[in-house]
Amino acid sequence: MSKERYGKIVTGQCSICGRNDDPTEMHHIISRRQIKKASLVDLHYLSPGLIRSGLTYGEIDDTDIDTLRIMIINHLPQNLIELCGGCHDLTEASDKWLNSQKRKEKRKILSEMTTRERTYFKRQRRRERKGLFQCQGIIKSGRRCEHGVKTEGDYCKTHQYQKE
Repeated sequence: MSKERYGKIVTGQCSICGRNDDPTEMHHIISRRQIKKASLVDLHYLSPGLIRSGLTYGEIDDTDIDTLRIMIINHLPQNLIELCGGCHDLTEASDKWLNSQKRKEKRKILSEMTTRERTYFKRQRRRERKGLFQCQGIIKSGRRCEHGVKTEGDYCKTHQYQKE
């Protein structure tokens, strides 16, 4: 009994590198997100592939746009390619997924912080990206100077005298 994903039979062999020892994943060539954003004209442009996959023209022509999108995502085997995990990780979709996971984790961390901690965290990140660190000098009010310096633990020009 052969497995089937999105209406395509799973061979267990990567279409790019030819490996058949790793588990494979189905990858949409035209992404599901792009299909969900596509206009009716674009969806009808893809519909001949649905006819080749066994659906009739009547089934395709009488459907509303959302159903047509679902049909193209799930029943258009020419839009799918079977990839091993390594090749799938090299796709743009995998990159986007990883970035979205990083953003979710960052949002979760930020949501658990107080406003003061969040502000401090964002300032530090901004300075690190610019290659700047906070001056170690103390201003008159007793707080740390907020001027940027090139190296961590250094003092700005105004507070060089505090270095000694």
